[in-house]
Amino acid sequence: MREKVYIGLDIGGTNLKASPISSGGEVLGRVHRPSPGTTGAGGTGGADEGYTEIRTTLSALVESAAGGKPIAGIGIGCAGVLSGDRRAILDSPNLRGFEGFPLRAFLEETFGVPTLLENDANAVALGEGWRGAGTGARTLVVVTLGTGVGTGFILDGEVWRGGAGMGSEGGHTTIDPQGPPCRCGNLGCLEAFVGAYGILRRFREAGQASGLAPGPDLGVQEIADAARMGDALAADVLRDTGRFLGVGFANFANLFNPKKIVVTGGISRAGDALLDPARDEMKRRAFPAVTESLEVLPGRLGDDAGPLGAVYPLIGEGD
Repeated sequence: MREKVYIGLDIGGTNLKASPISSGGEVLGRVHRPSPGTTGAGGTGGADEGYTEIRTTLSALVESAAGGKPIAGIGIGCAGVLSGDRRAILDSPNLRGFEGFPLRAFLEETFGVPTLLENDANAVALGEGWRGAGTGARTLVVVTLGTGVGTGFILDGEVWRGGAGMGSEGGHTTIDPQGPPCRCGNLGCLEAFVGAYGILRRFREAGQASGLAPGPDLGVQEIADAARMGDALAADVLRDTGRFLGVGFANFANLFNPKKIVVTGGISRAGDALLDPARDEMKRRAFPAVTESLEVLPGRLGDDAGPLGAVYPLIGEGD
């Protein structure tokens, strides 16, 4: 009998990604499809037309990832606020077409297998804790840097979601009450400083000479690359990004006393040029006894972290 595979889904505003995963946590392949170009209930053809496109796309994606092998279970990681029972997406700026769609029930009924839905940052935390840089840490913080800032907290081996299942939004903790506006409507959130849009804002507002033109195509990876090549402004922005990140780390360290803080995504690829200033700032602000044995590490799994973490609870339950 052919070994069953678990399907890990990563649902984003641009692409839907799926990976077949073995019961031992080995990623066996990767497939993707463009996200449905729909606005769900607000689409031109109404809810049925929008959701039909979602159903068709998801079914084809899962079948393609499985490659004809029997499916043991499906785990889904997606950005946004989930319902309390984690069966549907309530609100997500980048997933408007999916709002209200019974995502978990649809996949359960279509494929007849156990299915779980998880916030994408929590899925990344579970993945890095299981097979990545967080291995061996029962208390773990994972920070994902991208357009925004996602955080996942593993406390004593369990994902922490809060009373209504909407916790773990560390990117929207305030680090400067008079700071710049955040897209959430608050001022001075960690995300407003270290999310991609915050980094680019600080670069453009610096008013200093740089080899990089601050045009619409400039991204954080270009800033990191320029810093590595000796561009003074890019290096200053990268170092300041690390310092702001370290303020957030100090808060997480004092609150949760984690064994590890793992940083993934986007500009985290700059490595120690970003993380050394973050470590220094964290140690300057947090209790020495808390940071003495705390490791701040880059993630190891890249884009595989989310799909792995999404299926991890299914594999754990199956064991």
